[in-house]
Amino acid sequence: DAMVRQAATAGGCFVGEVISWEATKGFGFIGCPEAKAKYGKDVFLHKRFCRDVPDLGDSVVFSVETNEAGQPQARDARRISELTQQRAALKLAQQAVAAHPVVPSVASQPAYSLALQQQQQLQYLLAGYGTMVAAPSMFASAPATA
Repeated sequence: DAMVRQAATAGGCFVGEVISWEATKGFGFIGCPEAKAKYGKDVFLHKRFCRDVPDLGDSVVFSVETNEAGQPQARDARRISELTQQRAALKLAQQAVAAHPVVPSVASQPAYSLALQQQQQLQYLLAGYGTMVAAPSMFASAPATA
């Protein structure tokens, strides 16, 4: 995520996530730490400035113009499908791990090894898109078994 954000910012764009979307009204907001640091708030997004209509949770790259009141408004917003899919997969994996925490007696079983391998593969894929992901703490220090 960090490298993608840096590349976008260097090109005068931002990368963020659609954090709210009113489909019937055709507008919502993009959460983006860099834009929020610069403008002090989330970025307004209207469907007429989107190449394709976004969904809640979509990753998007966009430029910003301010309105008369100095509020940030997204322009030329484009969905980043691969990043959206990978973030969704990572969230699901993290939710699954959180729902079924590893206990010491299970840490040596094949299911734990498979979950760890899948987490590492997902991190590798995300790294290919410049995304840095912290592994859940239970993977970082798995307890030793007797």
